[in-house]
Amino acid sequence: MSKFPGILFAVLLFAASVLYGAVTPEQLKAQSAPVTAEKYPNADSVLLFDFQSSVYQADGTAVETDDFYQKVLTETGRRDMRELTFRFNTTYEALEVPVLEVIKPDGKVVKIDVRANGRVAVEPSQMGANIYDPANKLLAVTVPELEIGDIIHVVSKETVRKPRIPGVWSNIYVLQADVPFLHYEVKIDGPESHPLQAIRLKDEVKGSVKFAETKKDGRILYTWTAENVPQVVPEPDMPPLYMCVQRLLVSTAKDWPEISQWYYGVCRPRLDAVTPEIRAKVEELTKDAKTPDAKIMALFQFVSQQIRYMGITAETEAPGYEPHDVSLTFNQRYGVCRDKAALLVSMLELAGLKAYPVLFMAGYPKDDEVPNNYFNHAIVAVEDTPGHYILMDPTYETTAELLPSTMANMSYLVARPQGDVLRRSPLVPTANNLLRIKTEAAIAPDGTLQGRSVIDFLGVNDQIYRDAFSRWPLDYRRQFFAGRLKRAMAGAELETLKIFPENVRDMSRPLAVEMTYRVDDCLPSGTPAYLLELPCFGTEFGAANFVLGSVGLRVRRFPMQLFSTCGVSEQFKLTLPPTCRILSLPPKVTINAPGIMNFNRVLKSEGSSLVGDNYFSIDTVELSPDGYGELKKALAEIDAVERQLPVAGPDYGGAAETKVAEAFPAADSILLDASVEVRLKDASTWTRTDRSVRKILNYAGVKDYSELKIAYNPVWESVEVKATVTAPDGTEKELSPAEINVMDAAWVAAAPRYPAGKLLVASFPGVVPGSVVDSTVTRSCKNQSFFSLAVVFAGDFPIVEKSFSVEYPKGMSFKYSATPDGVIFREVLDSDRVRYSWSAADVPQLPSEPGRPPLWMFAPTVVVSSGDYAAFGRKLSAALTEKTRNAPKAAGLARKLAPETMRIDERINAIRTWVARHIRPAGPALNELPWSAFTPADVTLQSGYGDSADRAILLGAMLKAAGVDYRFVAATELGYAAAATRPLMRAPQNIFTKVLVYLPGFDSHLNDTGEYASLGSTASEEAIGLSLDTGRLMTIRPRRKGESATSCAYRIRLRADGSAQIEASCSYFGLPYQSMHRKFKEMTPAESDQFFESLAAGISQEAQYKGKPVAAFDGYPGKLYFTLEVPHFAMVSGDYLQFSLPGFSALSNMVKTASSTRRTPLWRNGPAKTVLEYRIEMPGNFVPVGLGPERFELGRPGTAAFYRHVEEASGTISLEYGLTLPVESVPPVDYGRLVELQRELSKLSSSRIILKQQQGVKP
Repeated sequence: MSKFPGILFAVLLFAASVLYGAVTPEQLKAQSAPVTAEKYPNADSVLLFDFQSSVYQADGTAVETDDFYQKVLTETGRRDMRELTFRFNTTYEALEVPVLEVIKPDGKVVKIDVRANGRVAVEPSQMGANIYDPANKLLAVTVPELEIGDIIHVVSKETVRKPRIPGVWSNIYVLQADVPFLHYEVKIDGPESHPLQAIRLKDEVKGSVKFAETKKDGRILYTWTAENVPQVVPEPDMPPLYMCVQRLLVSTAKDWPEISQWYYGVCRPRLDAVTPEIRAKVEELTKDAKTPDAKIMALFQFVSQQIRYMGITAETEAPGYEPHDVSLTFNQRYGVCRDKAALLVSMLELAGLKAYPVLFMAGYPKDDEVPNNYFNHAIVAVEDTPGHYILMDPTYETTAELLPSTMANMSYLVARPQGDVLRRSPLVPTANNLLRIKTEAAIAPDGTLQGRSVIDFLGVNDQIYRDAFSRWPLDYRRQFFAGRLKRAMAGAELETLKIFPENVRDMSRPLAVEMTYRVDDCLPSGTPAYLLELPCFGTEFGAANFVLGSVGLRVRRFPMQLFSTCGVSEQFKLTLPPTCRILSLPPKVTINAPGIMNFNRVLKSEGSSLVGDNYFSIDTVELSPDGYGELKKALAEIDAVERQLPVAGPDYGGAAETKVAEAFPAADSILLDASVEVRLKDASTWTRTDRSVRKILNYAGVKDYSELKIAYNPVWESVEVKATVTAPDGTEKELSPAEINVMDAAWVAAAPRYPAGKLLVASFPGVVPGSVVDSTVTRSCKNQSFFSLAVVFAGDFPIVEKSFSVEYPKGMSFKYSATPDGVIFREVLDSDRVRYSWSAADVPQLPSEPGRPPLWMFAPTVVVSSGDYAAFGRKLSAALTEKTRNAPKAAGLARKLAPETMRIDERINAIRTWVARHIRPAGPALNELPWSAFTPADVTLQSGYGDSADRAILLGAMLKAAGVDYRFVAATELGYAAAATRPLMRAPQNIFTKVLVYLPGFDSHLNDTGEYASLGSTASEEAIGLSLDTGRLMTIRPRRKGESATSCAYRIRLRADGSAQIEASCSYFGLPYQSMHRKFKEMTPAESDQFFESLAAGISQEAQYKGKPVAAFDGYPGKLYFTLEVPHFAMVSGDYLQFSLPGFSALSNMVKTASSTRRTPLWRNGPAKTVLEYRIEMPGNFVPVGLGPERFELGRPGTAAFYRHVEEASGTISLEYGLTLPVESVPPVDYGRLVELQRELSKLSSSRIILKQQQGVKP
């Protein structure tokens, strides 16, 4: 974690401090003594002292040191500080940590060896953005001795040997954070010839900072001292802390034009690297363009769509800022933002336009008073009139806009030879970002609804959905709309779906969707009144449904960021059958918060039709705290309105590319030829060669198959990759060494004890639609536990040919599964070798459906193995047990924690809790390293971290010392079901990723839960395990009452005016107990207040607590109690009251289906169970309408099962709901029961109650 865990910098390299030794032990003791959790209840740690020093030179180089002391107050603070992370770039700076020590409350100082407890690794997060720069590093250091009450003392030194901008030095110092600051001192030492040109203290905490300036020997010393700076409590969706708390900005740059000129100078040589091919392409793209705007769009679409986003850093002048030569980007067809921007600038210049590179800050607007180089993005500007720019971002590959509205109100700097000022991107009007929906639907007399809706996606909605559609297969698009449709209207079935344009990457045409659908039985029978479900979809589609983020807080201190303006405009016409009449219609509603949001709803009856017009818009991208209050008030009003629906009833008395692409329209690629060849030397040593020849059909195929990522560990594996890309015109490009990067695995820096895992990333050159990618991967393995492999003869693409062969020495044990249908098996024997081969041809594409099991569980698959689970279990048990021996420190600690005077269950819990709290999970999975890497228990104890195996070893050593009998169990991440275990029993596979410790005397598993879990629960609940004693696969089950489940009971006292008092009591078992226990143990009072505010807002924006909520998690199960007063809980509509059951979404969200049928199984990898109980006390003059049968059940044991019990007594209604979901692979033939279950849970009658006032009585 960073020094201040709540502050994460995406673009700032944070400078630091003063030469260490500035604090004496006496000063530290005096400063620390009054710092307690009671004095700082919302703080997990407190910064006692921080001395930051920056000594810069005229050329921009600098030496920056940071010397800080931070006291740990809570378990969260200890966990945050037990791993320190320092990020740096070796091109620009060198990093040292000369001092890292823990100062105990008694004054004892524990020195931490940074080299032994840390490791420098390549920064892994960059790969998520397709960027591969080995110079981006991080140093992760474990602090194993840290406890609550300790002070951590860190001195870091960063030497800036190459400035980002020659001759310029700048920095930002955050003088306030989410921890209190007691003393914070910043000293900046610079040459008098190059003083600080810009200095600004922003969002000052009055009276907390003092400033001094002195000059000596040709240098200037600036000093700022901050004292007793209060902490801030972060809020959801706020700007980064470093942009809105007290902060100091400094720079030697005189103004923004200086930064602008520098970047222009960096880019200009790269922009000039134009080739004849680029000139020809510009001429081709603009030959029919008659206006500058047409030229801009033609060139923009080429760069945005044809140059994929992927980057390798090779420049030396200003790496990270300097783009590639535009010729390189053009030829290789890839680049990161700065490369794509540079190419577009050059092409626009060739077209006669005044184009410039632009530095862009994607995020909250920059402080414009102090110039610096802290930008995180690069885009393009065209000057159409003097001083006015058209901005465009070619990074976005599926946008019809030059600059998406999500980039509004952000800072940018145009790079010009004469320089330019910092500017702000304009706000996009809401009207340009609407989702427009028009619906016509009709209900037949038999209750069947037929509907047609057309959705027009404008602005940000076009960008979001076009990008998704361009990546989704046709099957998945249909599943998406079918699922959303079903959520909007219970039981709705999608009949037809058309997306316009058919080629969604045709940016010249607006994006639109037309869908037709059918809903059976949408008019209940046998009841005098029912709620009429409306064909409205504005809550299921469009950016307006997720732009607001979290609005649970009652008040805010900081602004709230929204990613775009947006809105939904929806009109519908619903024609009703003659047998249906409207009994009650909600009134017209207009709710307006000027400049923030608008809401209008009109429902009216026109003849036999119900006509509706709904409008909702968000008109800003930033809400002030006052504006947030206006929004909350408006949302509370909308919340009440949206829950009110028309009441209807029966009225019988009144009734009078090519051929390949055409052949496979749903495919993104076709596998022309594939082979897997394995040659075994023995059961633990082999070479495997995978060859793939794949034709790319469209841009989604380019995205999916233009890179190859291979995880491996050099300690027992080597990997070699070769590839050739053949373009549509027949030219070939070989994969070069420069296009292969080897990165560290994500866990490497956090676990330096283990042999470092690697990730090989091969970026295939020049991949475009129509290309053929021929790749070969050779992997040599040694010292493995045994050989196992599952080869699937089907995929998300058509297969022309695929083969698998394995060769092994005669006499070696070898198992293989039955040959699937459509696969041909062959056997070849010679004097000393056996060769088996399997092959298949003309295999159709598998349907792309959400929630599929792993392919090997249902697709044609050959499973092979040289292993035996009994032998595997014995050897693994012996390897683990060996490392538990000779562990005097672990044994001594166990006897101290769990003396014989304790009950045995108390001993177990004490040891389990200590290990969970003090031994950080870090490292590879069980099957990712040889067993020789297992660590002795005392070493793991000393280092404070370990992978699953090492933590199990330590637990075993400590349990043995405490006199507790235990067994080791290997576990997988896969739920136990016949579809999963059947292949494993035929040919054992090494899929075990972790080790559990089983206690026979307590029927409990340890080592996969935290300190807050109850003894007997397990995160591996219902997963596949292996008993190492018997060598048999088993189901890992929690102890009785340790199963994961939640149960909530609500008592609702309803009044005639619609207000209600709601008393709630919720119980948590198993993993939900652990999660909630940890939450309430580690939340600060402020965070607890936020939690309960959001909990109340989830029931109603107007809900108020009566008394203080109670969270009781010291016992088991955990309990949560609260009482709410809700002014408008039920809506009054004529003679009717209608309301939703609170908390019912916890049940309905557990089952999600899309279309009504499937062609592949649906997989549920873990169990879930929820029970809801309601007792509703009605006003004396109201009776319920249409409650349904007293008892309803759906499902059967071993499958998804639901029940609903209803009991009506005088003045009360009692309801009980229960839903149990086991681990299950649901075959397509049984999928209908899940559809029926979701339909039942989604019905208004399941979650909504109608009460009718008795005749002659008014509320």
